[in-house]
Amino acid sequence: MNSTLSLLLLWGPAVRAQQPAPASAASLLAFQQAHLGRILFSATRIPPTGYADDAHYIGYHAHTLTPKSSLYLTAFLTTSLPDALARLAPDAQRTDFMKRGSFQYCFYVDNELVYTAYLQPEPQYLIEENAQPVLHQPVLAPETSRRKSQSLWANLLANGGKKALAEGSHMLRLVIRPYIQSPLLQVGPVLADGQVALNVTRHAAPARAAALVAP
Repeated sequence: MNSTLSLLLLWGPAVRAQQPAPASAASLLAFQQAHLGRILFSATRIPPTGYADDAHYIGYHAHTLTPKSSLYLTAFLTTSLPDALARLAPDAQRTDFMKRGSFQYCFYVDNELVYTAYLQPEPQYLIEENAQPVLHQPVLAPETSRRKSQSLWANLLANGGKKALAEGSHMLRLVIRPYIQSPLLQVGPVLADGQVALNVTRHAAPARAAALVAP
């Protein structure tokens, strides 16, 4: 028998056994409940179904940031975006306030507010309207084609982030709130908050990043 085939037959069952079993709905809900109001960061994209443990997230260790790095967020919101906007504009129709409101992102670097972004209104944008809404979004994804003229990360760098994220160790914090323009700007309470330690080895300004904000 071919030696390569023999190794595949020998190790095949063991490799399959090492693959994690899909998490149950109960364990996923328990994980969401335990992290309610928090933002977890990851180096790879988290599937919409999510995970039921912390092993897939960056956690407390520093994430090395280079021009080719990726950074994703998973936010366990305290309430869904439609419900949050409805509280800001109780007299408006659902289809109306979803066209005039979305998320406000506040970026802090080393405890200093650097940039505030207002994401484009987009009905049901990446929101799972279940018992505990979960938001999955790329923050920095060089492999993602740009859908609009500007990107969240590029705007952060252009508005103080380039200087704040100089080479070295930094703490990046993100606070997510709902906002609505009706006609005055109204901002609601915090939906999720989280931070990640970054080790910037070079200026992280990829040619492509995830487009999320209005030009």
